[in-house]
Amino acid sequence: MWNKFKWLISGYRNHKLALTWLLVGTPLICAFYITEPLILKYIFDILSEGHGTLPSFLQPLANYLHGRGLSPLVGAVIIQIMYAVVIFVVYFSVQGTRAWMNTRLEWEFRQRAFDATTGKGPDFFNAYRTGDLVTRMTDDVAEKLSWFACSGIFRFYEAVLVVVLSVYHMLQLNVELTLYTVTPLPVLIVIFMLTSSALDRRFDRLQNRISDLNSLMEACFSGIRVVKAYSREPMWRRRFADTMGERRAAEIGVVRAWAGIESLYMYIWQVGLVMVLLVGGAMTVDAEITVGDFVAFSTYVMFLVYPMFDIGQFVVKSRQSAVSIGRLMEIQNFAPMVTNHGPQRAPIAFERMRFEDVSFRFGANGHHALQNVSFEVERGDTVALVGRVGSGKSTLIQLLMRVIDPTEGRILLDDQPLRNLSLDDYRDIIGYVPQEP
Repeated sequence: MWNKFKWLISGYRNHKLALTWLLVGTPLICAFYITEPLILKYIFDILSEGHGTLPSFLQPLANYLHGRGLSPLVGAVIIQIMYAVVIFVVYFSVQGTRAWMNTRLEWEFRQRAFDATTGKGPDFFNAYRTGDLVTRMTDDVAEKLSWFACSGIFRFYEAVLVVVLSVYHMLQLNVELTLYTVTPLPVLIVIFMLTSSALDRRFDRLQNRISDLNSLMEACFSGIRVVKAYSREPMWRRRFADTMGERRAAEIGVVRAWAGIESLYMYIWQVGLVMVLLVGGAMTVDAEITVGDFVAFSTYVMFLVYPMFDIGQFVVKSRQSAVSIGRLMEIQNFAPMVTNHGPQRAPIAFERMRFEDVSFRFGANGHHALQNVSFEVERGDTVALVGRVGSGKSTLIQLLMRVIDPTEGRILLDDQPLRNLSLDDYRDIIGYVPQEP
């Protein structure tokens, strides 16, 4: 999991300014947000008790407004309006930065995966079907990862700050009532521990079913002439229906799990609101707390509902995104068959090309596509490679182009091993016309 987190955070390497603003702006908006109930407390205390106390940092502003001839109640309302404007401006800026980062990171993650894919060899494309690769670069990135990469993380960051600051202020108001309110927290922690691995399995299964469906469609459409020539449409319709049914079942399983967990996070926490209404209402009637205290406390509990929803959503989305990150890391970490490790420049013109006991096979235990091939071609020669299907003609051309490297033996260009030459330079002097149109 830590490797996946590092992979995700690496996307912020080129966006330090946006990251700094999100790290600073999020606590700033939370600080403004959390102070609002204290202003409400002040307003209701004035209405019910005839006096009240503002947070100390707002007192100079209240004194200034009072000095201008405004009553404490009118001054408190003006402060509340000013607070609302500041919160709107700061939150709009934070939200805009999140939205921009979501889109930017989606583009960068897809580009990173695409760049990695184009550098792989034939063994990679034998292991991963085209539809599977398309799914990883579209659905995994756009549907599962792009929102979580920024908004998901920083909404969780914001939610944790709101919960911590709200509970702190609730403790300042009344410790006993706070203890009644936070009783759902241990239950939510247990739910997270019990459901995380089950969510992983469901999300992994869903992404595999999506890949299967896309691969099947790609195979059918790219070979549609063969399908129609042999009247295989009914078979492909059955295969499509079966594969689509498997994907539908996987989608429903994910939605059920997600809805269940989000509902638990959302509604278990509302037990705290009921406790405030019952216990807090009784304490207000008995004059143990003021009306302002009760209003502020109720507001803080309402503040906790949506952050708990965001935390529950983070739990689900983090597991889902971890699966998608793992699928992207899988293709990025697949070792390329050829790397550009040659230090020498390739000559623009050369006199001969020589194969010395060249063999090639896929994997340590794979069969030999070529074995102990030796020949020499002089400058100006024209060579024809002749052999039955599967004899290794295409493999030899791939070796010549350095799409793959020999597993045994070596290829020399004017007595210089091909591996010692810069790959980009060497391919600049090679012309290739494939047999596929």
